[in-house]
Formats: sequence, structure tokens, C-alpha cells
Amino acid sequence: MNNLVSQRFIQCYQDLIDTHQIRSARQFAVALDSYAQTFNEILKLRRDVSLELVQKAVEVFHFNLIFIFGKWPKISQSRCFRRSPYSPS
Repeated sequence: MNNLVSQRFIQCYQDLIDTHQIRSARQFAVALDSYAQTFNEILKLRRDVSLELVQKAVEVFHFNLIFIFGKWPKISQSRCFRRSPYSPS
């Protein structure tokens, strides 16, 4: 189940972690109205990311669909996303 869309989605998630916009996989999952267990399965590449989860990540964290489904930068403005409402002040 290791598809390219899931890998790119995880790269965007990892950028959120690296830039301290979120603290954990659980916080990310909750922000997207998903279950932490489901997202952990995606991170372990045991499950593919759903289109619904991609859509919510685009809405909440401004993930760049062109990167996820194509070849362009991960974030719409700057890298993968703009500053999220879940990042620490």
C-alpha cells in the first residue's frame, strides 16, 4: 500500500513537525477529525491516505494538492503550508 500520494502526504506532515507547527501525530489527526490510530497506520505505510484526509489537510494546514498529486512545492505559500492555527504562539 505504499503509494506516492501517501508518501508525499507524509512528507508534508513531517514538515509540520519539523517547523513545530504541530507536536504529534495525534494532534495532527485530531485537527483533521481523524483517529490517531488510523493516521499512525498511514505513517507506518500500512494504509493509504484517503482523499477525505487529503482534503482536510489542504483546508486546515494548506497542503499543496499539486505537490501531493504532482510535482510542485509541498506548501501553497512558502513550503508546504501557511502558518497553521495549531502552531504554538
